[in-house]
Amino acid sequence: MTELLVKTLETRTEISKEERSKETRAVRRKIACRKYYERHKEELRAKARERAARYIRSEKSSPISFNDDFVAGHKNAAWRVR
Repeated sequence: MTELLVKTLETRTEISKEERSKETRAVRRKIACRKYYERHKEELRAKARERAARYIRSEKSSPISFNDDFVAGHKNAAWRVR
């Protein structure tokens, strides 16, 4: 599949060499990221679980929170104390 994408990009004549190079790099970067994720999947998931646990703990202990307007991106958002 990846070879087909690279070959398709290399054989297209309607785009400039620079654009083709950018597209080729983007495809290769996407493939590299996918390979990295597959190799390190368990470590990345463990880190994500740790971050989520830290966030939940900090939410419970924090005396200050955002109201719903702020979360929605409202310009007049205000702080409130729990």
